[in-house]
Amino acid sequence: DGINSLFVDYDEVQEVQILFSTEKSAYNLKLILKCNINEIFTNVLLVNFYNIKFLNIQNSGNNFTQWAGLHIRKRDDGWEYCNYEVIQIEEEDVSFSFYSFDYEIISV
Repeated sequence: DGINSLFVDYDEVQEVQILFSTEKSAYNLKLILKCNINEIFTNVLLVNFYNIKFLNIQNSGNNFTQWAGLHIRKRDDGWEYCNYEVIQIEEEDVSFSFYSFDYEIISV
């Protein structure tokens, strides 16, 4: 559960991109999170979610967006290409399902 433990510290949204992959005919979501959005030279957590479905984002776009309590969990309900889902433990600002993901911490 390495990614879920990283979400404890990296919960301030720097960037969200939704990109269409013509190769896979699917939408992908790129998410960049920081520990402190006001610090310029600090590590960021880059997470790429592939083949996203059921995207729900609300209460974003203010001066500061924090997605506290993000959590990735495995889905076992039989939806095709929906192996995982992102939820928030205590809030409901973001949620979606997806096929696969990768992540890395990038030094800035």
